[in-house]
Amino acid sequence: MSKAVRLIDVADASDTSIKTVSRVLNNDPRVSVETRIRVQKKIDELGYQVDLIARSLRTGVDNVIGVIIQKVGDPFFAEVVEEIEIEANRRGIGVIVGSTHGEMDRENELVQSFKQRRVAGLIIAPQDVNYSFMENVKIPSVFIDRKPLNFKGDVVRVDDFEGGRLATNHLITHGHQ
Repeated sequence: MSKAVRLIDVADASDTSIKTVSRVLNNDPRVSVETRIRVQKKIDELGYQVDLIARSLRTGVDNVIGVIIQKVGDPFFAEVVEEIEIEANRRGIGVIVGSTHGEMDRENELVQSFKQRRVAGLIIAPQDVNYSFMENVKIPSVFIDRKPLNFKGDVVRVDDFEGGRLATNHLITHGHQ
């Protein structure tokens, strides 16, 4: 098994400093075009890959969000997760999905697991359980589909009544009874 290529290896091969290689990786505008090309060529030749674990240790969070839903196979939640992934990927953010399978304790377990993985944020489709445990979770969180019990947090949900009213009015205006 070959040894992983480190930042210092790229710096040595491109005759630059570790900081310069880091600046190239982070698209820092202070790096000259010539240096950027030379460093990028060595990154490609050596097969260097960013160490995401090291980055998350340095920053304290991973560039990933956790999504907690009841069932992956549920058509509603499958579509919601798909849209979350599309939008997250546009921003270079990864997504980890966990399913509760309707088990009440599983939600808290998933939140704690995602917290241990240092996710940058949580999106939760809450069940009808007590969410007071979220007071101690210092991760930005958004709830979808319904409000959590015993916790004040941001919620994104569909206004079913307004949707029903609009659909009914649409049908009536088109002559349906």
